Amino acid sequence: MQQIPVKRPAVRGRVTVYELDLKQIMIDTTEVWPLIGRDFQARMTEEPEVETNIVPFKTKPAAPEDADGTIWSQVQTILHGCDPELWSSWFQHLSEVERAGGCVTLIAPSRFMADYIAQKWSARLLAAYSRVDPEVRTLRIDATE
Repeated sequence: MQQIPVKRPAVRGRVTVYELDLKQIMIDTTEVWPLIGRDFQARMTEEPEVETNIVPFKTKPAAPEDADGTIWSQVQTILHGCDPELWSSWFQHLSEVERAGGCVTLIAPSRFMADYIAQKWSARLLAAYSRVDPEVRTLRIDATE
């Protein structure tokens, strides 16, 4: 039988601090683990999974398919090339409805998205359109709702 080691002895009114050697306790008790239960034995012998609170970020969003070769798909490719995360958050949900007389009409899935893109990102959309079709001068973003 092993004694509990003293980490800090009692001095001048302080209490004694004892130290447990957990590694030695584990070694000394391994033969009785099966008596406690198979689940306990499995937990004590298997390597525990490392718990982490790190949330993995998605990899770079996939580029839009440029199979049809339309002006809108070329604009989507330009927008994705500039900022893939911004494209996947906002621009990939848009669809072109009409392009006539230098004005392009895009449809967003919600009024919020249409207003937000019109406010914050219409200049970027217009710049991408002007690279593909210089005749485009204005944008109109509507919602499906």
